[in-house]
Amino acid sequence: MSPLAEVTDSSNASSVSKKALYGLLVFFLFLLFAEGALRILQVKPAFANRFFVFNRNYDYPEVFERDAELLWRLRGPQRIESRFFDRGEYLINSLGMRGEEISYDTSLVNIAAVGNSCTFGWQVSEDDTYLFQLVDSLNHGLEEQSFQAIDGGIPGYSSYQGKLFFQKYLAPLNPKVTLIMFGWNDQWAASGNIIDSEQETPSGFLLSALKVVNRLRVYRLLRQLILQAIEPEILETVGQRDSRPRVPLKQFGENLMSIIEQAKAIGSYPILLTSPIPSLETYYPPHRRSPMHDAHYRYNRIIRGIAFENDIALVDLAAEFNLHDDLFTDVTMDPIHFNARGHKLVAQLLYPAIIEALADSLKR
Repeated sequence: MSPLAEVTDSSNASSVSKKALYGLLVFFLFLLFAEGALRILQVKPAFANRFFVFNRNYDYPEVFERDAELLWRLRGPQRIESRFFDRGEYLINSLGMRGEEISYDTSLVNIAAVGNSCTFGWQVSEDDTYLFQLVDSLNHGLEEQSFQAIDGGIPGYSSYQGKLFFQKYLAPLNPKVTLIMFGWNDQWAASGNIIDSEQETPSGFLLSALKVVNRLRVYRLLRQLILQAIEPEILETVGQRDSRPRVPLKQFGENLMSIIEQAKAIGSYPILLTSPIPSLETYYPPHRRSPMHDAHYRYNRIIRGIAFENDIALVDLAAEFNLHDDLFTDVTMDPIHFNARGHKLVAQLLYPAIIEALADSLKR
């Protein structure tokens, strides 16, 4: 190659490099400008669906953080208001659970609940959650003992996440009683038709990088636009033959048994709770058919079967809720979360079950 050709090639390579750097600089400045504009305008993009469980939890980085095992967990410690919750302020402790910091005083009797947003206390104050009301009643009714509530209800959690969460965060706290309620998130259609136990999550550096990226509003806006363009209404797929639930029925039973066995292994008394759903006869027009209800009944049937076959304490909330007509505020917008009256009823139903569970220890 002649010296002139070498100089020409070198010049061309230098020109390409400069153009590439210039392009990257322009792209970076555009992203910086767009990010700044979105923040100044208070735009917080998120893929919305009237059933919150379908909202990608990653779209709310102020509330959730990614987790390599649990898929996501609550970000704490913090006191937070967020569009994710629609309304209300929520206190999250350093363990990523609702409520004050957990006391490690061994004289306290810990009552733990593992579950989803119904246990978390969706759109009710902490004082109105069934777990807080239950423990408050125990502290007033059994003055010789002091009780502590440990709210392991995480919005969006399935029983698959629940068994992992119990093992990692609740078991080390040695609860004397463990309340277990799942069903809603288990029955929903799986994202990408991939069940929870088969979901692949990044770890290490990639997980850390995604935690940073999730806080960028430009990224969240692009994510929102893409999801709105390609994702069908998930509710339409619930109960359809070609859809898979997040947790199939067989795995649902296995997950509940795993939590029960883990609880027993640490000397904790497990109590199963069926998951309430607004009665078709009470809350809906006559002759209403609902695939959502059909699926929910199947999951509650698994819960009752496990309790019966394994001699596990059961509080059948679903059956009790069918006797009332004022425990859900607006079933057209939210058929999942019971209101403060519902939480009060749950606490009342649980109280005698807790007394029975603690009978031996209270005598000592």
